[in-house]
Amino acid sequence: MERSQQLEVLRGEGRVRLADRYVPVRYEIRRFQYFDDDVPTITGAQGVATGLSRGDLGLAMGKVIELELDDRRKAQIIVESDDGGFKVTGPIA
Repeated sequence: MERSQQLEVLRGEGRVRLADRYVPVRYEIRRFQYFDDDVPTITGAQGVATGLSRGDLGLAMGKVIELELDDRRKAQIIVESDDGGFKVTGPIA
């Protein structure tokens, strides 16, 4: 049976790179560990970024963009919804 467990929640103020500029955002990222029965399989993360205008959301929607966290770590994200919901596509480093 597949299940998940939340590992951590990251919240803060950061910025996303859109075209030739950075846009400040507030973010919340939830990291998960997924299991198949009791065997850990993969980790994943999803979140939401607020502070993007409708125009910025239009530019970002469906594209891989860079989110810089307040501690200078970076994550590649894909914005999936018009409320700023996103999926993290790789490691947060």
